[in-house]
Amino acid sequence: MALYTGECLSYCSDDEIVISSTVRRIENLAFFKCKILKHIKNPSQVYKIGERAFSECESLEEITIPERIEILGPDSFSFCSSLKSVRFDCNLKKLEEGVFAECKSLEEFVVPEGVEEIGDYCFSGCSNLKFVKLPKSLKSIGQNAFWNCDNLTKISLPEGLEFVGQEAFSGCINLKRVDIYGEYTH
Repeated sequence: MALYTGECLSYCSDDEIVISSTVRRIENLAFFKCKILKHIKNPSQVYKIGERAFSECESLEEITIPERIEILGPDSFSFCSSLKSVRFDCNLKKLEEGVFAECKSLEEFVVPEGVEEIGDYCFSGCSNLKFVKLPKSLKSIGQNAFWNCDNLTKISLPEGLEFVGQEAFSGCINLKRVDIYGEYTH
């Protein structure tokens, strides 16, 4: 089983990375601060992306989370300031802490059906995030999950939601409407 281990390609100078079909895990910090990385190709056999694996890849514009992904580690795509598009082909249960924090070019995000938990600070600092669609499967939103999402204007909380963490929407200065379905704790 092949894997990319921690910091093996940190600070790389390639704008495109092709993941071999033999790679199953991308470990913590593997592509950390690959500042000119724009494209990640063929991660189809990967089931784990580790903590901060692609953090601070400032030129990364789009990603597809492959079908086999079971673990998307904390802060795995945080501070990817050019990230505009995230597509999911998988059935994750949780978006970990800070996974998309400070992705300032992200304007909309559809949390895939099946996700039950959005971790603390998951989308914090995504200042251009205007639209988020939450799935019916969602049960928990962590603390500061949407902290300082300045352009978020409306959010609809699903019926099955049981928990909204402290200051989950703190700093969302343009949030004008919250549709709440069902009971939840705060």
